[in-house]
Amino acid sequence: MNEIDYILKLYAIYSDDLQRYNTLIWQFPTALVTFNILAINYFISRPHFLFFIPLINFMLIHALSKQIYNQRAIINALRKIEEKLRKYYDSGMIPEFEIKSKVFKIKSAFLLLYGLLILNILFFSYTLWKLLYCK
Repeated sequence: MNEIDYILKLYAIYSDDLQRYNTLIWQFPTALVTFNILAINYFISRPHFLFFIPLINFMLIHALSKQIYNQRAIINALRKIEEKLRKYYDSGMIPEFEIKSKVFKIKSAFLLLYGLLILNILFFSYTLWKLLYCK
């Protein structure tokens, strides 16, 4: 196998992996929010059970953060492969996504992760308040 075939094969493998991570990362929050809505509706009159939902959320958000960091590693590997591919192909064939706005420099997956974390901290605070002061 010559070098370009090896590079293209590696690129295909990482691209497939990236697609799997993207699917997981973007479906996970929807499932987590849905679980929370259903659980809150079910346990709203039993705050001592409601207390465990944010704890479970913290574990799941931690798992999501690991997936996001793995995704970043794959993206970085793909960028290095793209640099090598530019030696073989016209550089115009490999897109470069230039981000000019500072707002868009924030990684969406991290924004999603931090948003879920903040919502969970608020939910955890609410459940503590409900347990301690609303008897």
